[in-house]
Amino acid sequence: MFEVVLALTPIWLIIVFIILVLALVMSSVDTYINAIAGVITVDLTRFFPRRYSYRYRIYARLVTALVCLAAILVASRMYSVLYLFLIADLVCAGAVFPMIYGLFSEKLTGCGATISSIGGIISGFAVFPDPLMTRGNLLLSFMIALLTSATLALIFAALSKKTVDFDELAEKTYDIKI
Repeated sequence: MFEVVLALTPIWLIIVFIILVLALVMSSVDTYINAIAGVITVDLTRFFPRRYSYRYRIYARLVTALVCLAAILVASRMYSVLYLFLIADLVCAGAVFPMIYGLFSEKLTGCGATISSIGGIISGFAVFPDPLMTRGNLLLSFMIALLTSATLALIFAALSKKTVDFDELAEKTYDIKI
């Protein structure tokens, strides 16, 4: 798209276009950073209600700074946008089955679903093509991530001695006061 814009438009319009694109990206990043800080402080308050509240802001700022640092490191590697979307899709492929199955299975616990998702993501990354390679089998990496996480989730559900009481979970969810 930038090639077309550079070739067919005057310089003043290109400058306006770049300013608008930067404003759009900065707005999205700002919203994302605020969401991270908000989720962390709300969840810490819910899980640890008797702790000091000023520490939650410090933790939220620390996690936000770490996420921003990770984003800067990824951006400095200059991956293509398509490659970054494919990485995000691989993470989703590894996490989708345990997440959906966990909504309906009383035997799959949160720990089992988390381990299944992480196992699927790691196994998918093991065969995920390098961005510098011209060839690679993306479908294979997505299928391995999906099948590994599904297999692990089913194994954890079959071996689990605990069951999740959905009625109790619903009561706890509706009773949350923020």
